[in-house]
Amino acid sequence: MNQSHAPALPPIGTENAPARRYDLDWLRILAFALLILYHLGMLYVADWEFHLKSSHLSEPLKWLMLFSSEWRLPLLFFVSGIASRLALRRVPLGRFTGLRSLRLLLPLLLCSYLVVSPQLFFQLKADHGYPHGFGTFLWQYLQPLHPELTRGVFNGLINPTWNHLWFLAYLWAYSMALVALLPLLGWLTRSRVGRAVRELLNRPLSLVLLPALPLALGFLLLSEHFATTRALVDDWNMHSLYFTVFLYGYWLGDAERPWASIRRRRRSLLLLGMAGYALVSAHYLAGMALPRVIEALVVHLNIWLWLLALSGYAAKYLNFDHPLRRYCNRAILPWYILHQTLMIAAAYWLVRQGLGPVLEAVVIGVITVAGCWAGYAVIRRYRPLRLVFGLPLAERERVAGQDDGPLEAAAGGMQS
Repeated sequence: MNQSHAPALPPIGTENAPARRYDLDWLRILAFALLILYHLGMLYVADWEFHLKSSHLSEPLKWLMLFSSEWRLPLLFFVSGIASRLALRRVPLGRFTGLRSLRLLLPLLLCSYLVVSPQLFFQLKADHGYPHGFGTFLWQYLQPLHPELTRGVFNGLINPTWNHLWFLAYLWAYSMALVALLPLLGWLTRSRVGRAVRELLNRPLSLVLLPALPLALGFLLLSEHFATTRALVDDWNMHSLYFTVFLYGYWLGDAERPWASIRRRRRSLLLLGMAGYALVSAHYLAGMALPRVIEALVVHLNIWLWLLALSGYAAKYLNFDHPLRRYCNRAILPWYILHQTLMIAAAYWLVRQGLGPVLEAVVIGVITVAGCWAGYAVIRRYRPLRLVFGLPLAERERVAGQDDGPLEAAAGGMQS
């Protein structure tokens, strides 16, 4: 193998994986679609903080929101780990790290100023009576040491902020950590312990139970000391969850036997996941007291069960290509970057119009989706905008021989 490629990675199962895992594309697409719906719900769910809230708040909405809030983000990191494993089978390390850095860090840096800044502006106007227009705000936003900031006009809100773009920073950091750990992971895979773990994970019960234990242990050790911040440098409790499932995805990336088991037992995994959701809901929303150790096990077993169940159903029913998949693969990162700013801008205006909760939510959702669609239609036509939003400079640029989208291309392609 060329010296610029990743160290040899011994197969976890067999190397006869499909040429492309379309089901992973669809999982990522559906997870980001759910993200848009989830953020729309955050405008209306009672008691949960968000950048802007409607006057139509709902307590029952918590039950629906909680369903996906536990596993939605871990699913994205899990799929990203799988993509990284498959990419490193054929892509040089330099290309892997270069694409991840270009397609993730550049949009993170530029869009935190160009796209995210209106979110803070509308939040300040709605919640704190900010007296100036957007032009004055933007001038101050670009100067973190501006005197008006130091006098508390921004009410302690972080400036500048990446808000929902935190995912890009975390994915980049985990990718770089993976590259640094490759020699160790290769050695572990070849070691007696690694072979024993692989054999255990080929057993259905072990595949369900064992991966949940490190997740629960991380929660027990870190949750009381580190609050969730989305600030990367001090978010150790969430790193113990997100980075661990990212590594699980890498570990299982091309393992044929575990994937066959997951696909075959998808119904049982779904039923167990529904039972886990019932217990988590009873604990968080119905006030059912659980000892901390039991809470940690229940919550993280629930997360892992849903990752397995969703992966099993996707592997069974979504491993096919479609023009919609190809469009979404390209559009997913620009849509992700744009959606929350469009949503908050629309909500800032619409919550003052006296609409009912259903009509208000529908109109905000339509404006958000239409704005993302129109925004991507413009972005894809201009090379500078393509660069800012993480797209390849040429419309038909191929990465690793496939029509990889920006998040996937950042991994170097999602092929075995």
